[in-house]
Amino acid sequence: MNNKILKIGVSAALTRGRSIHLDTFERAVDLATKYIFDDRRVSLIWADDLATYEGGKRAATELVISGVDIVVGHYASASAKGALAVYGEACIPLLMPAATADSLTQSYKFGFRVCGKDSDLVKFIVEVLTRKQVKRILLQKDESFHGQVVFDCLSKMLVNKVEVITSYEEGLLMVSDIIFVGTYTNSICFVNELEKNKKRNYNVYLTDDALHPSLISDLKTAMGVFIFGYKSPHDVISAKMCVEQYRR
Repeated sequence: MNNKILKIGVSAALTRGRSIHLDTFERAVDLATKYIFDDRRVSLIWADDLATYEGGKRAATELVISGVDIVVGHYASASAKGALAVYGEACIPLLMPAATADSLTQSYKFGFRVCGKDSDLVKFIVEVLTRKQVKRILLQKDESFHGQVVFDCLSKMLVNKVEVITSYEEGLLMVSDIIFVGTYTNSICFVNELEKNKKRNYNVYLTDDALHPSLISDLKTAMGVFIFGYKSPHDVISAKMCVEQYRR
């Protein structure tokens, strides 16, 4: 009988107020410890990655020194990127439940994503805009790694399909549809500031990080706000099969 304790590193932005998604992440870990691990010998080791590249690198170093066998977390793509180089050198796999940048699995041998990826989200956005016959959009982003990656990918895929305006002041006068890509906090700030500056009513589109129950209460606008997100596991055949198998 193997009595070895499985050491699982758990990393995310653990500082209260830094990420709106912390409660969701902690709840998922809590449920896993109660209903998945059963009586197995498991030790969870936590590390705060601050949702930044340097924070991810530092957290990964701490976890490697702690002797973890595997790591789950780093839900910000920036922190996952900083961490993966460290895990690669130590041959420690990272399971990413929310980091969506394509490069995290393409460029790093020990990165394993268990969620959707940015390029798939962008394809979906382009499909929706084309179906709605949107001719022109104002495209804005924040300075996050996620925002930059999705912005660049979306700009390329919209060529010859939808006219993209990136000048904020110019765009407010010319468009009816606006897309903002970035973190939850910055998405809220953008929409609420837009409410003050609007020249007309717009259709505002946000991306997956803005998907949270607090969105409705945090938004201070009467404009239509839509979120491009990923399918629920129950809508994906392969994931649904896994869920059903687990329940059996």
